[in-house]
Amino acid sequence: MLKVVGVDLLSIVRFEPQDSETVIMLNDPNEHSYRKLVISDGKIAGAIVIARPQDAPLVTGSREGRARRLSPDR
Repeated sequence: MLKVVGVDLLSIVRFEPQDSETVIMLNDPNEHSYRKLVISDGKIAGAIVIARPQDAPLVTGSREGRARRLSPDR
């Protein structure tokens, strides 16, 4: 997690998809947050997460093989 001008930012591996990959993007203007996950073969291949420090362990844990199921409110 990197703090940029008062904003939490997490970027892992890459955040641009390749041909066969899926992108999940969530933008919450009320919360001023943004999440983009690049999914390859059912796993997170890369991500960028802005202003959601509570998501950092979920994203990095998934990349490290400690995947957890996300609840609908995350």
